[in-house]
Amino acid sequence: MSIDNLSAVIHGKNDLRIEQRPIPVANANQLLIRIHTVGICGSDVHYLNHGAMGACPIREPLVLGHEASGIVVEVGKNVQGFSVGDRVALEPSLSCKKCFQCLEKRDNLCLNTRFFGSSRVFPHVHGTLTKYVAHTPSCCFNIPFYYVALYLVTSSWIPTMGTLFWLPSFCLPSSSVLPPGYHSPGYLPPRYPLPRYPSAPPGRLTLGYSPPDYPLSWYSTPTYPPPGLPEHVSMEEGALLEPLNVAVHACRRAGLKPGQNVLICGAGPIGILNLLTARALGAKSVLLTDIDEKRLALAQDLGADHILNVAGKTPAETAKSVQELFKCQPEVSIECTGVPQSIETAILTTQSGGVVVLVGLGPNRMELPILDAAAREVDIRGVFRYSNCYPTALELVANGRINLKSVTKAHYSLKNHWMHSKELK
Repeated sequence: MSIDNLSAVIHGKNDLRIEQRPIPVANANQLLIRIHTVGICGSDVHYLNHGAMGACPIREPLVLGHEASGIVVEVGKNVQGFSVGDRVALEPSLSCKKCFQCLEKRDNLCLNTRFFGSSRVFPHVHGTLTKYVAHTPSCCFNIPFYYVALYLVTSSWIPTMGTLFWLPSFCLPSSSVLPPGYHSPGYLPPRYPLPRYPSAPPGRLTLGYSPPDYPLSWYSTPTYPPPGLPEHVSMEEGALLEPLNVAVHACRRAGLKPGQNVLICGAGPIGILNLLTARALGAKSVLLTDIDEKRLALAQDLGADHILNVAGKTPAETAKSVQELFKCQPEVSIECTGVPQSIETAILTTQSGGVVVLVGLGPNRMELPILDAAAREVDIRGVFRYSNCYPTALELVANGRINLKSVTKAHYSLKNHWMHSKELK
């Protein structure tokens, strides 16, 4: 094995260093993974520009990154279902599996969660902008071998997400390893067996696991289970499953049903992924708002039925414009900016009895029309990362319901010192 473990390490504000670090030692219950592709999240850029993420400053050198795919190079002796050479997407969240939240299958709310590339806990949890990572098998999802050109999920006007290519690694396709009694494309962790829903309509396929409070959506598929993952799922798409999970979780929290109208506030990367997810889950019509014409143009190219530039508009004016475009009020609004005026817009726009989902993180305190929401029974639901969404996201991509290649553009290598690129500043 190579002794090279080049890593992107943040030491403080505007202090990113490319360093060699020891290769981690995988224990008997872990996989050692050679990282292939890593997405650049807005949080990574935030650490670079501010030396902190929200109220969580960097207190020790931290390897950044959490959107990743890689190749298994070592399998712990107690690990089953994986082989050297398997291509995997990494779920970057490690919860305790013992607390009330974990037992309720809401791992994202676990107070003991350790998340890759995050300063939220101390000691910090190093991320995936490194050559090698030791990880828990239940947080790794098999993807098929396929090699494509490299891309970046952004352009100069959306500097928050991207893919990072490490080296042109080739391997033979790994056989599909599926434990008995499990039916899901790729590897479904043993602790989350795919539920069977006798009431599923004929010719429909369940989208992985969803807590009972948030019923599963359905989409048409010719066969069930699908005959393995199609080869168009690349390593780059494997890395981008992580941010896609945020959108899948947001749509679940909204209880999105086929035939509903959806307002998405913000056409940045997460807004775009929510657009793709809402369309994949059968939304009747999707409208995106933003103040950037280029972002809105991209949203329209990727399937938005309506776009609306809200620059200079009050929330009430925007709500009126949205209703005119939809010719009704949307049942679901997904707010992806965290801007108070945008959240107010979502509340005012959503039909009585509808749902507003808050994905964007804004100020801790803000003034909002809560009485209006209460009087019209508009539910306001929060979103924090995601929980049990990887099988669903992987199915959506593998079955062609979501094309992540449509939002990709360029790439960086680590040696190009990508974080200092003007596109990401």
